[in-house]
Amino acid sequence: FGGGEANVAVSLANYGLDSVYVTKLPSHAIGQAAVNALRSFGVDTSHIVRGGDRVGIYFLEKGASQRGSVCIYDRAHSAIQEAQPADFDWDAIFAGADWFHFTGITPALGPNVVEICKDACRAAKARGVKISCDLNYRGKLWTREQARAAMSELCRYVDVCISNEEDAKDVFDIEAENTDIYGGKLNKEGYKSVANTPINSTGCPSRSAISRCPHPPRPAAHSSGGAGSPAPTGTGGWPGRMPPTPPAVAPSVTSSRRRTSYTRIISFSFHGKRDWAFAQSLSLFSQANRP
Repeated sequence: FGGGEANVAVSLANYGLDSVYVTKLPSHAIGQAAVNALRSFGVDTSHIVRGGDRVGIYFLEKGASQRGSVCIYDRAHSAIQEAQPADFDWDAIFAGADWFHFTGITPALGPNVVEICKDACRAAKARGVKISCDLNYRGKLWTREQARAAMSELCRYVDVCISNEEDAKDVFDIEAENTDIYGGKLNKEGYKSVANTPINSTGCPSRSAISRCPHPPRPAAHSSGGAGSPAPTGTGGWPGRMPPTPPAVAPSVTSSRRRTSYTRIISFSFHGKRDWAFAQSLSLFSQANRP
């Protein structure tokens, strides 16, 4: 098992925060195995909704030399893909929460999941919960036009947007200066223009910090704007190395409550190195802002 929000949830638990993961999984043995896998890493699964028939899966053929990797998704009719807004009690999920995290893979599953994400973002904002989003565009799940329409609405609620040059181009048609994302020509200064543009194009109410993958994202200092410094590699509970590979579960929501009962963070999606780097930054932010 594995996935983006699961990566964040497990990493946060490893860094000493209480992490709560929310999704919808079948009540059969495979769904329970996914729940058990999350529990084994110390993630709270009490808000996972049970129902549906399938757990979404994908098949990955790793590339070699000039041949790129190939990924085939098999997520149609999975429990989360067929979930409905009424399945989730956001009042209960966000009780005491401080942070909500989701990725673009979750709303890519269908219009109903876009509405679920909107409900989650509205509920989080109403409670003063900070929101982060990893754009994480997947062309095999939806078109650029569909992604742009959905993410432009969702990013209005977002405080911290995690992206790279390719995601920004695919989702918002924002091109990094002096950069050819398809030819491999990258300009390390180009991210500045990318980072500034989404604030205006998506109507985000607060300033967004955009991270160029694979560098760690910059956690927002407060909900009204501002950004801290990138977290240095090797700081926190896993000095100089990545946490263990987390379980791959269907796209979902992660909420993290610090074991000192200070921070509660929540997440909703699927990814890799970018996830644990973000979790590390968030852990450091939590420690630095402890009352």
